Amino acid sequence: MTVKRKLEYNNVIYFITFSCYNWLQLFELAGYDIAYNWFKKLIEKRIGIIGFVIMPNHIHAKSYSCDILFARESWNRESNSC
Repeated sequence: MTVKRKLEYNNVIYFITFSCYNWLQLFELAGYDIAYNWFKKLIEKRIGIIGFVIMPNHIHAKSYSCDILFARESWNRESNSC
């Protein structure tokens, strides 16, 4: 079931999980670039990625808003961060 919510909490870290329809192994079939492109889009929207795990049919990720003070100070701008 799809859930779309706008969350406006400050200074929090989000744990995100999503899976492919019927648990199909789409990342393995279509390539993992789909997931990496999704991370790039998040970074463009000023959402940083702390860590992630990509499985053949689902993804787990920890993310944060780039407006969090510690994120700006501790992450290197040359990496894939905000």
